[in-house]
Formats: sequence, structure tokens, C-alpha cells
Amino acid sequence: MQRIGNIYDKVVSYENLYLSFYKALRGNGGKLSGQQFFFNLENELILLREELLEMSYEPSPFSYFKRYVPKERNIAVALFRDRVAHHAIRVGCKT
Repeated sequence: MQRIGNIYDKVVSYENLYLSFYKALRGNGGKLSGQQFFFNLENELILLREELLEMSYEPSPFSYFKRYVPKERNIAVALFRDRVAHHAIRVGCKT
């Protein structure tokens, strides 16, 4: 495995966060959490970027529920804002 250096600026760039929002929205299926984030998109991305730059960002706890078809499963779901941050890290590391 190769070490990648100096990627934090790419991860926290506004362009990367904007792209990450659309990647997180793609799997959201038009749910209310994605729509609420979109309604305040610019403010949400700026706030998330500031938290990442100040290194004060902390992900929220997962919400859990059970799915019974085709068998019983425990599902853990991150908040939409946290999914945007996850995509930002993943996309920023690739470039």
C-alpha cells in the first residue's frame, strides 16, 4: 500500500464537498434528510468545511433499525451530513 500525503486540502475543499453532497444524495432516494440538507446546501457545506478545517468535526451516532426480509438484519444508518463527510474523504483521497 502506498502512502498518500498532503491530501487534507483536497478533502476539505468546497468543490470536493459539493461533489460529495451529490454522491451522498444519489443513494438517498429523495428522503427528507437529503432534501433538508439541499435546502440549506451552501450553509451546510460551509459549516462542514469549517468544522473539518478546525478539526472539530465529530460524526453523529448511528441510528439503528431492523429489517426482516429476507432475513432479520440490524441496519446502522449515518446522518446525511456524515455521509457527505464520508464521501468527501473517499473522493479527496482518490484525486
